[in-house]
Amino acid sequence: MTVSTIHGVKGAEYDSVIAYALLEGMVPHFADPNGEDSAKKLLYVVSSRARKNLHLISERGRIDGKGDEYQPTDVLRDYNFTYDTIP
Repeated sequence: MTVSTIHGVKGAEYDSVIAYALLEGMVPHFADPNGEDSAKKLLYVVSSRARKNLHLISERGRIDGKGDEYQPTDVLRDYNFTYDTIP
């Protein structure tokens, strides 16, 4: 098992990739002036590392420093895809 950052997996490949905290303000970083472009690039990097299984997670219930709940990163929220739902 390898645990890494998105930047740390560049050039590597894995049978399974699990990426979590794909939340607006984290991916992209809240201070990134090119937010949407950076988010697309980062998600491409992490997604292209998986050979067989890819799990992209935008969890609920995480609170930012202002007390607001994080939302899924805009890039994932705007993408139309099918996925398995866990009740």
